[in-house]
Amino acid sequence: MLSFLTRWLARPNSRSSRRPARASLRVEALEDRCLLSGTASYLAGGYSLDQTGNLWQTTATGQALIAQGVVQYAQGQKPSGEHVLYTLGSGGNLNEVSAAGATVFATGVRTLIQSVNGAGVPCMVFLANGQFQQSIDGATVSTIGIGGPPLTALAEGRDAAGRQMFYLLRSDGVLFVDRADTGVGVLAYGVQTLIQSYGGTGTPVPTLLARNGFRCPDGSLCTATE
Repeated sequence: MLSFLTRWLARPNSRSSRRPARASLRVEALEDRCLLSGTASYLAGGYSLDQTGNLWQTTATGQALIAQGVVQYAQGQKPSGEHVLYTLGSGGNLNEVSAAGATVFATGVRTLIQSVNGAGVPCMVFLANGQFQQSIDGATVSTIGIGGPPLTALAEGRDAAGRQMFYLLRSDGVLFVDRADTGVGVLAYGVQTLIQSYGGTGTPVPTLLARNGFRCPDGSLCTATE
């Protein structure tokens, strides 16, 4: 699977009559993006999520329960420098947890991923209501425009240099990849399912499922076993 993704990331994006209409893309400037482009110097340690959905933090006095019913979590930082946590519950509410308590930050969220911007400040990306969104300052949300039908899945991976990449599956089976160096582009067609998986060392990798193979950017048929 990894060799398949690497090979098609490197291929030229030629046109084919069998391809759907090209999506309208809007790529944010690198300094305005959450895309693990800096050193994660502001990430606080000591957090752990158990199998029952309890989020804990290890403190000098022991384990402190931060939140319950958590599916995923990420860290962020306010413009003031205040450290905050974001917790995603099974109902789709994305909550902001700070010293002042917990408040709803966004609704309709399906996936939450930790990232870091170019200044090394923690930020988050998430899939909400069919859109690829991010929050860099913990106060505002911006949408990374993909165009076309709604998105149905979001996953992350790493390129050969260890840089973070995001994979986005649209409801029409078009799979996009978002990279720090080149921005958003089409990776494959005919993809039915995008699942977040992890390699043996814990590195995030995407798993793609398709009944009749993938249609790659040049229109040819390719499969994960090629």
